[in-house]
Amino acid sequence: MSEEFPRTNAGNIAHFYAAVSSYELGDIENALIYMEDFDVPEGILGVGPLTFHGKLMLANESYEAAADKFLQAANWDENSATTPSNLLEAAQAHYSAGNFEQANAIADQITNDYPQSGQFAEAQRLKGMIAAK
Repeated sequence: MSEEFPRTNAGNIAHFYAAVSSYELGDIENALIYMEDFDVPEGILGVGPLTFHGKLMLANESYEAAADKFLQAANWDENSATTPSNLLEAAQAHYSAGNFEQANAIADQITNDYPQSGQFAEAQRLKGMIAAK
């Protein structure tokens, strides 16, 4: 479907489903290829696919690229539900890459801008881990 109708909505969503299927089969490389061909929809519907793309990059140990993708997801449709979650994912990916300054800055953003979020405590914990380095 994605190859026969690449410029249609059905062809586009087929890329996403192919990526999910590849991931479920343990084929991260092909999942990443399919996600590169997926055109992310505007608004809140684009956040999930961007987050999934970031998780694929994490699974591939591409921490800096994953952090960038999570930041893109956080800013795609800013809201109090998905934004702090994606910011935390970005901070943790930066931490895994050894980019402690970036991780700390993003954790600060969570604690300052989203103090009521479920990610607040984890952001504080991450800041403590960075301070202990």
